[in-house]
Amino acid sequence: ISDEIQKELLNMKAKRALLLTREKVLQKTISDFENEALDINKKELKYMIYQRNMETTQKLYDALLSKLKESNISSNIDVSNIRITEMATTPIAPIRPDKRRNILLGIAFGILAGIGLAFFQEYLDQTIRTEEDIQKFLGLPVLTVVPKADRP
Repeated sequence: ISDEIQKELLNMKAKRALLLTREKVLQKTISDFENEALDINKKELKYMIYQRNMETTQKLYDALLSKLKESNISSNIDVSNIRITEMATTPIAPIRPDKRRNILLGIAFGILAGIGLAFFQEYLDQTIRTEEDIQKFLGLPVLTVVPKADRP
């Protein structure tokens, strides 16, 4: 009986050792699963952030695309009631400045201005030249007259 008990005890110790190894393997597997679950949670969080950013960007893109289409539609609408009736032709000579006309007008206005200035200067001239000017402007009698003499 004691040999059988010893055998049974050895058998139980072997089963215990086997179960302890299995327990360690299972604990390692469980810790691996827990680490993997944490990694999956981190990855899922990053995925959700990326997905939210993608949705926001998609909405912004859609809004910009609709605005662009609206602007294209409004730019294609013909608002003006102006129509081209005939094509313009290129002139042979320049229209302005007309040098010949400007020179002639300058000469004419210069002559007129010169004549006008001469008359205006004569009008403003208050020099006394004759005996009548003395009596007319000063109201005094003429006492003597100095004759004009030739120079020797």
